Amino acid sequence: MARYFLDTNVLISNPHALMNFQEHHVYISMRVTKELDGLKGSTRSCAVDARHAIRVIESIIKDASHEGIQSGINLPNGYDGKLSIVPDAILSDDSRADDVIIATVLEQQEKLGDIVLVTNDIHMRLQAKASGVEQVESFRTDNIESEEVIEGKGYLKLSGDIWDYIESTSTIHADLEQVYDVCLDPCMHDCLSSIHPGMYILGESDAIARVIECDGKSMKFVLKSKVSLMKADVFGITPQSFQQALAIDALLDPSIDIVIITGAAGTGKTLLTCAASLEQSFSTKRYSQVIVTRSAVDIERIGYLPGNESVKMSSYMAGFEDSLDFLVEQDVSPHSSKNYIKDKCMVTYKSLNYLRGSSISNSFIVCDEMQNTTRNKAKAVLTRVSKDSKMVVMGNLDPSQIDDDYITPMNSGLSRIVEIYAQYSNAVHIQLEGTLRGSVAEIAEREL
Repeated sequence: MARYFLDTNVLISNPHALMNFQEHHVYISMRVTKELDGLKGSTRSCAVDARHAIRVIESIIKDASHEGIQSGINLPNGYDGKLSIVPDAILSDDSRADDVIIATVLEQQEKLGDIVLVTNDIHMRLQAKASGVEQVESFRTDNIESEEVIEGKGYLKLSGDIWDYIESTSTIHADLEQVYDVCLDPCMHDCLSSIHPGMYILGESDAIARVIECDGKSMKFVLKSKVSLMKADVFGITPQSFQQALAIDALLDPSIDIVIITGAAGTGKTLLTCAASLEQSFSTKRYSQVIVTRSAVDIERIGYLPGNESVKMSSYMAGFEDSLDFLVEQDVSPHSSKNYIKDKCMVTYKSLNYLRGSSISNSFIVCDEMQNTTRNKAKAVLTRVSKDSKMVVMGNLDPSQIDDDYITPMNSGLSRIVEIYAQYSNAVHIQLEGTLRGSVAEIAEREL
């Protein structure tokens, strides 16, 4: 039976993490429980996860004695694992939480021998090793499997023509689209090994393929025209790059249920999404309403602002509001003013708490800043999407854009969304590149 000592951020990233250690003995300190208690009533995005973690711990402890809590309580995970909550090492009252937890691990290491500190905090891992903790690990089961997920662009550029990589082909007609069912050239299997459903494949000709199915040897795809995609007009705007053209294609495609758009500030994530939402709710009437939300805005934080929830949330939706202004600023008609369009499209701003427990149908749903969500919070949001709705998830996985100390690019809910939905043909992920705001923003994004 191995011994693992968990840092607070492990329980925040996965409140059920205690159950993942099977037959092993898991330790947490009093300082960890105090941190969870402090976070549960905060306005931070991890408050819900802190409350969840506390409930999990309470369900394990129940009416156990003081001695039982310290020596170990059986974990209800189907194995012989145990949970112990141990007293903190004695340090000064103003000591940082990390210092107290590391000191407590050192005490347990001296008392018990081998014990592994598990933390997702890189700095804490370095500090713990420097302080004498012999074994330090990250909580790997909650991280995405590879950094390739973060670096993925959602498209693959080939040298030559797409058809050069194909050995044989047949066509299938499905839902008004012509689907190509092809066998790949065996010589090309290695360079096509990274292909997954929802990915776009670009050759040097006009043809662009969006993959529906693939197994490494064969592939089904629909064919697009690069020229046509670059000429697409969406509520008055056209793509400024081929990445934007791919994003617009996915945003307007009714067969795509979820579009994930990542990229640096100024690449056009919000503008493209705003234009697509208006095009499909105001112009074509495909969706009956547009719901816009973002992470890191808790309902308690907006409670004292005047107005209803949508009015309160508008203070935090400057990006979407600016995009609306841009799309209507050239038209002085009273039937195309921002307020008129918002009313006709039923554009409403909601907190993420609103989505929890809801069932949202026939809607265009926009979730921004999703890099600041945990895996559990992302799940709580995405499981609300009902039939005939489209979900657009946006964010920037650059570490500097993650505002929560307990979230990293490797365990962010956004990373997990990208990883999971890469397996499904009704999902598309596109990473936008090239800042379009101007040279000041471009230099700042690259150099600062």
